[in-house]
Amino acid sequence: MKVRLIYGLVFFILVFSVERYMDYKSHHELYTNIEIVNIAGKQRMYSQKITKLALYANQNSFKLPIIHKILEDTYHQFSMTHNILSQKTKNDNSNDYLSELYTKIEPFYQQLIINTILLIEGTRVNNDSNTSDIKKIKTAIENIKVNESQFLNLMDKIVNEYEKNGRETKDRAVKRENTFNVIFICIFIYIIFFVLLPSKNKKGGNVFNF
Repeated sequence: MKVRLIYGLVFFILVFSVERYMDYKSHHELYTNIEIVNIAGKQRMYSQKITKLALYANQNSFKLPIIHKILEDTYHQFSMTHNILSQKTKNDNSNDYLSELYTKIEPFYQQLIINTILLIEGTRVNNDSNTSDIKKIKTAIENIKVNESQFLNLMDKIVNEYEKNGRETKDRAVKRENTFNVIFICIFIYIIFFVLLPSKNKKGGNVFNF
């Protein structure tokens, strides 16, 4: 009886350890997924903000110094978040569809970056003449408008895919938890009905009287 009880407890500990480890991995995956969705959401916001600033610069040339400063800050945030997303994608090649989306979005991102730099240069007021390169600004604005719509469309698909992965991870975690709960119940039933109770009936005493 003692040997069977030890086997049952050891098996319980092993199963419990595996369940805890898998639960930790699921929570880590969900946290990472939520973090990426938030970053991707910021990417959408930054690209829209760049376009709005571009249009604002075209209509309010007297506010170019203010627009220039905000545009520079937005550009740095936009490029930084893109680098974070790209790095996370390189570290996880398990989703071919996401990899394909990131490949498709890269040219539009590069065009946004190039033309945002041109717009930053165009909105930098020349201290000598107090004028800006209007032609450069207009060209950059048109290119930003063209590429932003495609960028947003693909970024929406990327966010949706991450959200889908998050739901699937959560569903797997729930199913796994239910499976382990059944296993734990079976282990307890085994210990009680096939180890402790038979021993008590034989000895007529305490079930832990070995």
